[in-house]
Amino acid sequence: MSEIADKEFQHPYFFQTPFSDPGLVMGGCRLRNSDTTVSNDVEFKRPYKNKGIFIDLFVIDGIPDKESQLRKLKSRLKLYWRLLRYAAYYDCYFEKGKKYPVKRLLAGKLSLGLKYIFGIERLSRGYGRLCSKYSGRNTKQIAPLEFSRGKDIYQREWYGGTVYVPFEHMRVPIPEGFDQLLSATYGDYMVMKRVPPVHRPFTFDTEIPFSVYYAKRPELEEKSL
Repeated sequence: MSEIADKEFQHPYFFQTPFSDPGLVMGGCRLRNSDTTVSNDVEFKRPYKNKGIFIDLFVIDGIPDKESQLRKLKSRLKLYWRLLRYAAYYDCYFEKGKKYPVKRLLAGKLSLGLKYIFGIERLSRGYGRLCSKYSGRNTKQIAPLEFSRGKDIYQREWYGGTVYVPFEHMRVPIPEGFDQLLSATYGDYMVMKRVPPVHRPFTFDTEIPFSVYYAKRPELEEKSL
C-alpha cells in the first residue's frame, strides 16, 4: 500500500506511516482525514504532524509454526518494541520528577543511544523486517505482529476466502473465517461487555482541520470547559 498511497489517496486523505510522517510509532499505519482533528494529551505530545481523525491499518504477517521459534520471536519483538517506543516518545514514558525502576531507566538510556546512532526511521524499518521474517512462507498461523507482537494469533485458513456482508449503506468484504477470527480476539463477541478503554479519551472535531485546531488548542479547549 505504501507504494500506491500517493496516487490513491488525495487530500484530505493522508496515508500515515513512520516514513511518510516521521515520529509515528504505533505498530501499524493510519489513514487520516487532514480536514478533521483528533486530540488528547498524548496525541498533542507526539512528534508526527498529521493529527486528523484516523482509522488504524495493521499488516498480518506469517509466524513460525514451531512453538520454540515463536517464543524466541515474541521475546525479540517485545524487547525491540519497548526500545523503539522509548526512543520515539521518551518524554512520554519518562516524565520529569517521577521515579522509575533502574531497569526501565537503563532501557530508556539505551533507546536514546540507538536513536542517536540509527535514527527512528532506520529503527522502524528494522522492526518491520523482524515482524515480516516469516512472511512469504506457507505457515499455518499468522498474526498482526507489528501491533500485538504475537498476542493475537490466527489460522491462515480463516483468510482463505472472502464473503460480503452489509455495513451501513454498502456491502464490504471480510474474511470467510470471521467467526473464528472474532472469537479468537474477543471471545463471545455477540455479548455486550464492559471493558476498559484501549486509548485515553479523545476529542474529535469533524469541522476543523488539525493544523488550525492545534494552533488554537488552548483557546478552543478553554471554551469547551
